[in-house]
Amino acid sequence: MSTFVSVIVPIYNIEDCLDKCITSILNQTYTNFELILSDDGSTDGSGAIADKYAAADARVKVIHKPNGGSSSARNAAIKIAGGEYYSFIDSDDYVEPDFLEKLMEPVERAKGFGSVVPASERKPAIAPLPATRTATTGPDCMNSTSGSKNGLPWCSS
Repeated sequence: MSTFVSVIVPIYNIEDCLDKCITSILNQTYTNFELILSDDGSTDGSGAIADKYAAADARVKVIHKPNGGSSSARNAAIKIAGGEYYSFIDSDDYVEPDFLEKLMEPVERAKGFGSVVPASERKPAIAPLPATRTATTGPDCMNSTSGSKNGLPWCSS
């Protein structure tokens, strides 16, 4: 089974381009995805266009929120995203039919080789300090190295 992807499109007053953008996403050769359209308080017909696609295709979800900027719209979409991976596409862009397929090809190919690790399984790159120690920086740290944990030096002050 292919990896589930959340495609996130922030929308704000873009009704003239929106149909082309959405259609290009829905016509992907890679089909295991959801499309989240995050309407950032549009005052034109963009929200209604998004709703039309959601009513016609179960893969489409729509958020209507007060205007807060494209980052705010993306963050709102991330909160409801169900994908293992996210793809962000601007609402005034359109993508080729094999966009998601090409994007996910290395991920699918790497499955089973251990080189792709879902975020939930990642380990911290730096070992936490023991509770009885405090961190120091700079030359003082190099002079006060007290040991190591998981092969990484830690210092005391």
